[in-house]
Amino acid sequence: MSSFSQCWLNANDGTAWVMLSSSIMMLYGFLLSNRKLMWKILLFHSVSGIVAQLIQVTYLANSNCKLGYSLDILLGFNEVSWFINEATIVLYSFFKAETVTYVILPKTVNIILRVLLGIYLFACVAIRIYVGYIHARDKVLWNNLIGANLGISYLASAAIDVVVIAMLIVAASKYVRAENSRSSAINIIFRSSVLRLIVMNVVQITLAVVVLIPNPSPSLVTFRSVIWLIRGLFTMILLFDIQSTHSLLVQKLYTSDNTV
Repeated sequence: MSSFSQCWLNANDGTAWVMLSSSIMMLYGFLLSNRKLMWKILLFHSVSGIVAQLIQVTYLANSNCKLGYSLDILLGFNEVSWFINEATIVLYSFFKAETVTYVILPKTVNIILRVLLGIYLFACVAIRIYVGYIHARDKVLWNNLIGANLGISYLASAAIDVVVIAMLIVAASKYVRAENSRSSAINIIFRSSVLRLIVMNVVQITLAVVVLIPNPSPSLVTFRSVIWLIRGLFTMILLFDIQSTHSLLVQKLYTSDNTV
């Protein structure tokens, strides 16, 4: 085995393997799906996750073994992959909730929600561009400035998740007393989505707080690694979520809609 191959394998930690395996499983799920909008969002999520991890691990292998390759610019551009990976999680949750709430909420409210989503995406793009610039300028994978900016990005994602939870609560409350297949479907989607969003939100907020702390102690670094590992399971959680509720969306909510 070549020295680079050995260094590359040694640079793969638990988080990298979890993300890579989860993303590959998502790709397999996409191939077996109807490949409509929700699945296409998760396709971008899984592909960007694979690309981001491969580049990051390659950079680590090059640094740890002092192989001499100049990969700082590549690491900077890798923030595009991380942005897509993070944004598609939010887009999936938002559009899934919107399929339930679009016919319930006033048109003005729907427009405001989409504007908020656009502002979030624009802000995250700006943050990731700046983080990529820091990677290339300082030639580092991590420092306090990178942590501070990523913490803000994670908090923004958590804020959008709170908005999505509110959307689902509105939908569930409208049909809480109805006794039909539509209300049953909405209640199932509400329970599964809210639980998923709460768990992911707690992880996002915890990660944001941890990365915002400058000069962390060794124990805090270890804790941060554990939170990163849990976040690496997000792709698997999304796969289970769409597998369990996608058919419900198609069959009971919008059987005439070919975009779900």
